[in-house]
Amino acid sequence: MPRPRKHNRHLPQYMRFKHGAYYFVRKDKWVRLSDSLHEAFAKYSMMMTPDGKISTMGDLFDRYVAEVLPGKADETQKGNIRQLKFLKVYFGDMQPHMVKPTDVYAYMDMRPGKVSANREKTLLSHVFVYAIRWGACTTNPCAHVQNFKEKPRDRLVKPEELEAVIALARPAMRSIIEFALITGLRQKDILEFKRSQIIDEGLDVKQSKTGKSYIIEWNSALINIVNTAKQTRPDSVYLFSQVDGKPYTSRGFQSKWTRLIDKAMQLKLISERFTFHDLRALTVTNAYEKLGLQAASDIAGHSDSRLTKRIYVRSKAKIKLPE
Repeated sequence: MPRPRKHNRHLPQYMRFKHGAYYFVRKDKWVRLSDSLHEAFAKYSMMMTPDGKISTMGDLFDRYVAEVLPGKADETQKGNIRQLKFLKVYFGDMQPHMVKPTDVYAYMDMRPGKVSANREKTLLSHVFVYAIRWGACTTNPCAHVQNFKEKPRDRLVKPEELEAVIALARPAMRSIIEFALITGLRQKDILEFKRSQIIDEGLDVKQSKTGKSYIIEWNSALINIVNTAKQTRPDSVYLFSQVDGKPYTSRGFQSKWTRLIDKAMQLKLISERFTFHDLRALTVTNAYEKLGLQAASDIAGHSDSRLTKRIYVRSKAKIKLPE
């Protein structure tokens, strides 16, 4: 068994990153793969399955990691690697054509979280799409497997709660919150937003999750927020950064957010916790109520407006009684 790793946990088994390069490490023997993650994945796949044949689900997962995963967004890759580790433990020794819908149901039933089980089943289904393409099997056993029912998050932050948290926050965090509220961007896209993306027309955005590109045009509020943020760390290439000019890590930022919400709860400024992601839902919901579903979908960066309404629109339907 390889030693448990402390860093780069998103990488597959036996792959390590050290001194700017990726290595295949087994029995304390380090074999250099590449500086490029894409090329490293390809070589990793060949080392795991030298003849290129797919005999087991483990072989299938390795080829998927090498050929399909590099085309996904960074955060999606990391999430998929974590999910594949669970899938590989359960299905790894099975032959692809022998996996049945009952096996998939059995896997989902043994997973502790329904949401996790649904996401892992979705990934497994995508793996089988490629299994069929690569000739490893002829059917997708996930096609007839139903997801667990999920209850969409419905927490809608109230104006007075938001004002209290913003007033409590330090200037740097306050700028990030205000920027999130006006743009509706995801946390990752905010933390990695560079000053070079500030152009004459407004903000040049490319969503990391969907790859969708668009420009958020200037208004007076956005101008004020951006100018304030630029003054906080004037020498950084990022609009929001730490004291040393480097971007916040997701974990580091979440720690700051948790401390802020904890303090707000302790001071009884809010009665119920809310997440940073709830700010995005608030922005999308406000756009939906004022401008309609299409505007809300544009802000969310979704091509399917049904997804926007199901996940992000959290206002309650209003029923007008007859006079």
